[in-house]
Amino acid sequence: MTSGNRHPTGGKPRGGRSTGSGDLPPDRRIAEDYYGGVVEVAEDGGVCYVRVSGNGTLVNGAPLRHWLDDRRRSGATQFVVDLSGCFGMDSSFMGLLTGLILYMSETPGGMALFVGIGDYPRKQLRDLGVLDYFTEGEMDFPPSLAWERLDPASATSLDRARLAQYAHTELIKASPEKNRSRFAGFLTRLGRELFPFLRSGDGEDGPERS
Repeated sequence: MTSGNRHPTGGKPRGGRSTGSGDLPPDRRIAEDYYGGVVEVAEDGGVCYVRVSGNGTLVNGAPLRHWLDDRRRSGATQFVVDLSGCFGMDSSFMGLLTGLILYMSETPGGMALFVGIGDYPRKQLRDLGVLDYFTEGEMDFPPSLAWERLDPASATSLDRARLAQYAHTELIKASPEKNRSRFAGFLTRLGRELFPFLRSGDGEDGPERS
């Protein structure tokens, strides 16, 4: 594994920019995807791997947040995220990745390495003022990795709302000059809507998950 800076991706983007997989042209669909994107995860030798194909969104980011939190609670400190197949990300997904970076920067021995950031995701990250937080590099992935596809249906609407709150808070923390005015009002409204559920620890979809 070698770290570096700003390696452009050589991979062909997959997925599509859409609000639903049914709207995607056939050559941009990824099986039974959610919003044109699939997230897969794997572990090997103490390193946690994430692979994003198509779009990274609030919907497929919610189960990823649970997986990342579970790995961190188990003591994992090494994360590699492959974005070579990522077509684009919404602000919630970018905030989730930014939160991982900020957390690892405060963790002894922590690492969050990103592989193959394409031109459009790079522009998105730059527009939110967080691109410089992303350590980029190149590496050969172990051929024996057993990839698990995360199921967006495993997350509740409350999970997604909590991710939106967390992710946009992290974006403001990372780049307040870019993002405070952009997202502060949204967070205020979301906080008011979430308050009864966060206080009680449950919502219409079931128990709150941390």
